[in-house]
Amino acid sequence: MTTLFEHAALAAPGVVRHGFLGRRGGVSNGLYESLNCGYGSDDDAPAVRENRARAAAAFGRSADDLCTAHQVHGDVAIRVETAWPHGEAPRADGLVSNTPGVVLGILTADCAPVLLADGDNRVIGAFHAGWRGALGEVAALGRDTYAEEADFFSYRRNSQNGQRDYGRLLSAITLEA
Repeated sequence: MTTLFEHAALAAPGVVRHGFLGRRGGVSNGLYESLNCGYGSDDDAPAVRENRARAAAAFGRSADDLCTAHQVHGDVAIRVETAWPHGEAPRADGLVSNTPGVVLGILTADCAPVLLADGDNRVIGAFHAGWRGALGEVAALGRDTYAEEADFFSYRRNSQNGQRDYGRLLSAITLEA
């Protein structure tokens, strides 16, 4: 079972559904154990596909509704009207939508996921705040993942332990239909 962490500030029952997923509840093995949602890792692609399906199901959606970008540690945000297939993700670090049912996802290990919602205007956003973003004063949104190894992936922790790759966590938000 996937672990979905929610925050009261984004709670808008019947309008917006959001969550920050931990690493439990997936099918990946080894250093990617268990809910690695990042195709950019060297994890087994079928395992990542299944993990993404499980993550989308936590939002009451299918994997086809889950939309993630090819994140580049930049400052580009794009409008999303429909999700795109794997392999066609645009290069961006921000996703914004007013389309019910599209699940906007951000992949992180040590970077900060930022989810925003305007329930009155029915607009949502998901942003990847990497190191450049952290220098832009979003570091307060970060989390020290060293203490929660069983729950969160960490590029920094794996690098210091001599591992060359790491899993990616998913944080996502959607407008209810």
